[in-house]
Amino acid sequence: AGMRLSASAVRSSFSILVPRLVESFGWSHGIIGFGLALQWAFSGIFGPVAGWLGDRYGVRRTMLLGALVFTIAMVLTSRMTEFWQFYLFYGVLLSFAMAIFQVPLTAAVTMWFQRNLGLGMGILQSSQGVGPLVFVPLVLFIVSWFGDSESALRVGEWVTGVQAEGQDAGLRAAFWVTGIAGGLALTVFVRFFYDEPAQIGLRPYGATGDEPVRRVHGETAQVRTKVFLNQAKHTGAFWNLIGIHFWGCAGHAILVVFMVAIAEERGLTKGAAAGVFVVMSVISTLTRFGVPIAADKFGSKGVMAICFFLQCAPLILLFFAHDIWTFYLFAVLFGIGFGGEMSAFPIINRQYYGSAPIGTTYGWQMMGSGIGM
Repeated sequence: AGMRLSASAVRSSFSILVPRLVESFGWSHGIIGFGLALQWAFSGIFGPVAGWLGDRYGVRRTMLLGALVFTIAMVLTSRMTEFWQFYLFYGVLLSFAMAIFQVPLTAAVTMWFQRNLGLGMGILQSSQGVGPLVFVPLVLFIVSWFGDSESALRVGEWVTGVQAEGQDAGLRAAFWVTGIAGGLALTVFVRFFYDEPAQIGLRPYGATGDEPVRRVHGETAQVRTKVFLNQAKHTGAFWNLIGIHFWGCAGHAILVVFMVAIAEERGLTKGAAAGVFVVMSVISTLTRFGVPIAADKFGSKGVMAICFFLQCAPLILLFFAHDIWTFYLFAVLFGIGFGGEMSAFPIINRQYYGSAPIGTTYGWQMMGSGIGM
């Protein structure tokens, strides 16, 4: 959960940086949106590769690579001066790290639970929703402090190699400070992570005492992964899950990225607009936690249907939203659907595929998600 929080915080909090990028660089919302589209698309494209790396070489090694790429990409983004650099560093390079901390990490957690997987997955998924709650105030503070403090400006110039002042300096600091701090946190968290229970002589939670302690990774697992993937691709469920993830993410992408900008352009203050995003994040965090538990207990289909409906119907409010209460009502209703729409997929994979190595399969589903975004 700590690794998911550290890796996803900047992406999940990016909505508050969109207006600042427009003001600092003079880029249009379309230029910035295309950079985000690249990141989501490439994180989706890299999803099967990341899942294969985790299944083939172990999740722990793969995540160390992800932590290194994450730090490099964030520092390079802080040095950007042209939009094509934003596309390359933030859109493409960072997406590889995002794929690693979305796919192999999620698949690894499923190996630790035979019972109460919904609770374990709820904790993991809700940590991603906590990201904006922790990092929106932090990023706003970084932007303000590095924009106003003379000594902080000098530090920023030394790291980025770019002379900047005011909001521009604060914006750059938001990338390199969270990038370096997040990369260090990821490295520390990986130290305490194990790919599977058998790696330290344990059985999955809920396993009976007479079950053997069996390694999933290794040479045998590599063959097993390849055979399972070939079989899964011949089932309708494999392709249907990719399609569901595609359409679900296509349905919330614009709101996740541009919610703050929409609210500001409708007349809300910067603080009130950021508050709309925070409220949506709080509600989605609760549903990210609750939906996997409900899906594990009652089945995924009905739970997912409710979430998809609540991701769609509240959009009607935005056609006439100008008052602050309308935006906050939208944030509550949409947050329920948005948080629950994606968080049940690991549970669905367990219900469909049992104890099979699902890293690569889940990676294909995340490819649908990323391209949908």
